[in-house]
This record gives sequence, C-alpha cells and structure tokens, in this order.
Amino acid sequence: MPDPRSQRGTAIQAAATHVLGSSSQSARADAGDSDQQPSVDRPASLPPKANRRDEAGRPAKSPYSSNLVDSIQAGSPGQSTSTVLTLGSKWSEKAQSKYFKTSCVRQGTGQVQKREPRKIPQAAKPAATRSPRRRQPQTARHRAEEAASIASEKWEGVLDLLKRHRHRQVVFDHGEPTGEVSVAGAKPGPAALRGLENADEIFTRSPATAQTISRLLASRRIFKRAPENFPAETPALTPAEAVGDEDPFAWRPYEFPLPERSSHAYRWTGNCIAAYTDQSCEQVLANVPPPETFVRCLRELLEASYDPSASKACAARLHTMDVRFRHYYHSSTQSEADELVAARSDPRARNFFAVRKVDNFAHHALALPQWQFAAFLRKKEMEEGDTVVAAEGDGSKTTLGSVLSNCRGLPHAVDGLVLSAAEHSVFGSPQAHAALLDWENEVGGENLAILTKAAIANLEAPGSCYAEWRIGLNGRARSQWQTLATWFQTHGICSSHVRWVIAIPRGYTGLRKSGCVSSFGDLLRNLFEPLFEATVAPAEFPALARLMEQIVRFDSADEPLVRPSGAAAEGYPPPDQWTSEENPPYSYWIYSLYSNVEHLNALRRHKGLKPFGLSPGCDGGNVSHLATCFLLADSISEGCHLAQSPLLHYLYALARVGVTIPYSGRRDKSPHLLRLFRTGVRLALSTRGSVATHFTATPLLEELGSVASAWQLSASDLCELCMNSVLLSSFEAALKHHWIGEGCRSQKVEDHDVAKTHVPRGRLHFRIGLLEQEMQALHEHLDAT
Repeated sequence: MPDPRSQRGTAIQAAATHVLGSSSQSARADAGDSDQQPSVDRPASLPPKANRRDEAGRPAKSPYSSNLVDSIQAGSPGQSTSTVLTLGSKWSEKAQSKYFKTSCVRQGTGQVQKREPRKIPQAAKPAATRSPRRRQPQTARHRAEEAASIASEKWEGVLDLLKRHRHRQVVFDHGEPTGEVSVAGAKPGPAALRGLENADEIFTRSPATAQTISRLLASRRIFKRAPENFPAETPALTPAEAVGDEDPFAWRPYEFPLPERSSHAYRWTGNCIAAYTDQSCEQVLANVPPPETFVRCLRELLEASYDPSASKACAARLHTMDVRFRHYYHSSTQSEADELVAARSDPRARNFFAVRKVDNFAHHALALPQWQFAAFLRKKEMEEGDTVVAAEGDGSKTTLGSVLSNCRGLPHAVDGLVLSAAEHSVFGSPQAHAALLDWENEVGGENLAILTKAAIANLEAPGSCYAEWRIGLNGRARSQWQTLATWFQTHGICSSHVRWVIAIPRGYTGLRKSGCVSSFGDLLRNLFEPLFEATVAPAEFPALARLMEQIVRFDSADEPLVRPSGAAAEGYPPPDQWTSEENPPYSYWIYSLYSNVEHLNALRRHKGLKPFGLSPGCDGGNVSHLATCFLLADSISEGCHLAQSPLLHYLYALARVGVTIPYSGRRDKSPHLLRLFRTGVRLALSTRGSVATHFTATPLLEELGSVASAWQLSASDLCELCMNSVLLSSFEAALKHHWIGEGCRSQKVEDHDVAKTHVPRGRLHFRIGLLEQEMQALHEHLDAT
C-alpha cells in the first residue's frame, strides 16, 4: 500500500504549483481546452476515504487535515488543470458554502471562474439544533505569526483559505493583522506604502475636519498656556559633589530656610481661590479662563468626537502614522543597533538597567511586593497583636490581633492576600486597611510609615528607578493637611528617589451625607486654602511648607461605590450653591481642581517656588473624561480607552499629552496600547499596585520586562518608554537634565544625548519628523483654504 504521507506531499506540491502559477507556461499551450469543465472526482490513485486501511487492517487516517483540506486534485502538466480544495467534515455547512462559492479554478488561459459548491451530505441532526464542532482558538501571537509566514511565501490560495477560517480571525487591513501583538507589526506591503503618497489628500477631502482639529488644538492652548516666569531653582534641591554616575544634587527638603510672610493675598471668588499681588486684591496673578469658556470648548470637542466624518478622517491619519512607524521599524533595525554600539564608546553610556526610569502612577501603600507585605503582617501579628488600633463609640477597643484574625484568609499565606486601595480593604476588612494603610489612625500612621520606608529602600536599591507615589487626601477638614505634614516630618519620610502626588477622591457624596461639608465649595476650600496660607507665610506653617516641596502633582480618582458621571459642567451652579448630595460630574470636578491649581501655581511662581501639575485618572473610559483632560490636564493616567476615539487619539498625539498606563494589572491585554505607541502618543508604563500584580522588589523593572516579552520590544523601545516616563514626571528640571540631557528642554535631534537615554537619534528624528509632517499637512490645507 502506498505511503499516505508521500501521497499527501505529492498532492499538496501539485496544488501549490498551480496556486503559485508555476505551470502557467504549459497551461497556455492548452488554451483551446479552457471551455471544458474540469473533473472534480477523486484521483484514481487514492481509494475512497471510507475504504482506506493500514497494514493492520484498521481504518487509516486521511493523508490530509480533516479540519482544513480533505482532498486536492491536480491535473497533469500539458492538460487543462484545476485545483480544488475540498473542506473536511468538521467544517460547517455555512463555511463550506462560503468557501466553495468563492473558490477559483485556474484554467489554461489564466482566467478565474466561479463554480458552484459540491453537495456535501450533512448529519441527520436537525439544522435548528446542529452546532458545528469548533477548534480551540489559538493565541493572537500565533495567528499573526502564521499569517505573516504565509504572506511572505506568497501562498495566495492557502492565504485565501486562512482568511476564511472561522477560528483564525486575522483580518487584513493594508497588510497588517489587527490582532498583532508585536511592536514591529507586519511589514507594510507595497499597497500600504503606495497609499502613503495620497495620505495628505485626507484633509483635502475633509476640509471641515482640518479646521476643527486646528480649533481644538487652539482650545487646549487657551487653558495650558506657557507661564511667563519659572522658578530659578527649588530651594530643597542644592548642588552636591557627584560620585560616579550618581545624581549631582542633594535632596534636603527639611533643611532649607523658610522665608517670612510676603505681601501677597488670596480670597475665595465664588468659583475658586484667587491670588493677588498685594492686600488690596486689585491685581490678580493668574488669568484663568472662566467656566463659560471651558463649557464652550468642551461642547465643541465632544461634538467633533461623535462626528463620523471627523472620526473617519482621523482614523485614516492614524493608520498612516502607524504604517510609517512600521516601515521605519523594519528598515532601520540595523542602523539603530549600529548607532547604539557606537554610543558605547562614550564613558557616560548607559544601558537599559542604568537609564533613569520613573514610575509615574503608583499607590505608595501598595508599593511592596506580596512576599514582603505578608512578612510584615506576620511580624505585626506576632509582636504587636495587643496594640490598640481602633476605639469604638461605646468605649471598647480593638487590637491589631483581633483585626487580623477577622480577615478573610490568613496573613501567613501570600496567595491568600487580597488588597485593594480602591475598595479600602485588606483581606476584605476595612478595619485592617485603616489600621495598616492609613496615616490617620490611633497609632499615628506608624504601620504605614514602616511600609513606606521599606518600599523606599527597595526603590533606591537599583539606583536608576524613581517614583511619584500617590497618597490620598479627601478634603473632609482643613486640618488634614497639617496632620499629613506632621506624619511626614515625624517619621522622616523623605527620599531623593520619590516625589508625591496628592490623590483627591471624587467622594463628595459621602462627605456631604456624613456632615463633614455643607457644599462643594467647602470641600474645595478645605483642599486649597491651607496651601495658599503655607505659600504666603511658609515660616508660620513649616511642616506643610516643607511637605509642599515634595509634592509635585494633583490627581483625581473615583471614590469606591460612586458611579462616575460623564455629564458636562454646563448649567450647573457655582460650588457654594452645590448643596445637594449628588456627586458633581467629572468635568465639573476637574475644572474646579484646575482653576484652583492654576491660581496656586501663579502665586508660587511669583515667589520663585516650584509649581504643581494636574494629572487626573481616566480609568472610566468615558469620552467626556478624555475630552476634559485634553483641555485641562498636563497628562493622564489609565488612558487605555483612548484608542477607541480616533479624534481624541489623534489630538493627544499631536499635542503630545502624556499617557501613563499600568500593564500587569489590566485584565485585557489590548493591542490598542501598541497602536498608541506606534502613532507617537507619549506613552509611559507604571505599576499602580505592586502588591497585587508584582512579585519582586523592583516592580518597575518587572513591569517593563513583562511588556517587553508580551509586545516583543527591543532595547530601543524600552528605553524610549523610560525616557517618556522622565519627560512626563514632575521631578526638578536640573535632575531631568542630568538624567536625559538637553533633550528634556529641546525638541531638536542634535540636542539628544544617546549616551544618557540609550535611544537612537534616528528614532527621535523619526518621531519629531512624523509630528512635523502631520502639523505641516494640517497647516498647508488651512493656508490653501
């Protein structure tokens, strides 16, 4: 009996020959027989499938895949040839019909003819209850690799079959699989590259879209104007003698002298706290756009984001940017490697582990890995189980041991750890969270101080990792700022590797129901009046004035059990008149924070102090959240849903608004994050909560390693993400200049220091050139119209 494997190889080789058209010369000789219909019977050399037997007499397996191809017939050279792929029995009737209706028969003339599908008997099961047997779907990476391999070998016929396979859902768009999970992606084909020549015609076909994008970019410049005066140097940052590659600055926020009270004044204006040059309150320091201007710009941005023509045009431009990056990536791999090898001769050269990297979005209470946090719990339970951590209203006292014993799971097992900062629970116990992870409790936040110092030690060990940790403050009372400042000073919380971000939860509803505040205006005054006081008279509030040197930004986070609102701020009353228990909408919250921060920054700049930034979270995925932050924020965190709005995605890329995204803590490893990176969005990675997602003492390196493995990133890609994290951070300008060179201030390629960033100049030249091309195409069309 002939070997089935040899039969299969012969048949497939003959089919591939006809699919690739290698027998076209012999086929053209028989062009006169093209009118004859080819036979679709099985080759005589193969017995029927049901009668095949092996040497032992058992039914033999088909020499072809029962799921993909059942039989292949190929004519002999010199005759009218045909190639018929017969689908196996495991294909559904719909899939078989769809394939055979579009299957092609190659005749000697090279023409393609349609033929009707062959009748294939179905099971006796009724059609209404029949469900086809499905194969186990492969991963997106395997699908993309398989499709790319087939495309490179030009197997057009088999490629057509794979594109119709129900379980290999790889949709080809200009030569790129949409399920691609590699940063390089598929190499752009000739059709995609030819499409770039006509890319600028998109604005010609949509002139209204070009004008809309220009107006929206101008709207952001209304709210994010460049300030006139910058502080020369932060007093807490003083020059020091550099040792090797260490930072040549000493961080001493508790040692610099505090100035006396100045002549500046501030007062509540009904919408925010405004700063003035003197006690007469006649000349305001900041010119903040009024709420009416914000509402008008936000309405225009939301209307444009829902416009189908604008979304289509922006999606086309984003696709063009994506194709250009993939073309650059595939054509410049060797040149980037050669440039990095040449840069190693510089004695200041750094590799990936030595370049500076900043964790821009992380909860400091969750900064320890699981094993360290579990060890801390075990030690506390054994040594301080009798310590009182809470006092009830009836006079009873709660000890730490009783709190831990009531938790779900034991603190002795790392895999039983359940900790969430958003839900305020450790092992499902709010009491344990208040006793261990709160700086306002019966023990004065001592447990949190121990955890913080341990996390700082882990952060300082690699030497190249820095962090901007978030610490919460809800504004229930003015005294919260003084309590927080005292906690920092008492426990000596200070590190040159850490700056702090004040996370303000949007929890007005809970504070209003508890009677802590009577209006939204009370909440804003509790949050910002102490900061204005400490800025005007630092010597009278030394602890808070020194704490403000460690604070770099303000953040806004969703309060647990409070559903975020996506409504705009139009038609809402001033903060003092917002007395209902309903939580203000997201845009109302962010504009209120923005206006107060802008006035506070104007006052601090006038006194030569460091200003603050604003980087709200957009984890809700609402379009109005992203639109609000585009107008008001310096950068955003949790912007993973940005790719769902082509207009906002395009605007964020043009305006270079930073986006910080944690990867390990995400349930969906969306390839849209790669599209943000390819299209030029300033993307950085963060850890968010290390105790829940990381297992080592260096969570930021672990995060970058996970992304490098999942996205197949090169050393240049990883170092570009690290450089973005430095640019998005709010560390002092002198430190950032030492970390990445003159590139932190200039957009010129010649100012880029490859030795410090380990990012090739060719990569920066492409990024800057791509942005300039987009802006030039936009302005050329506006000038023409």
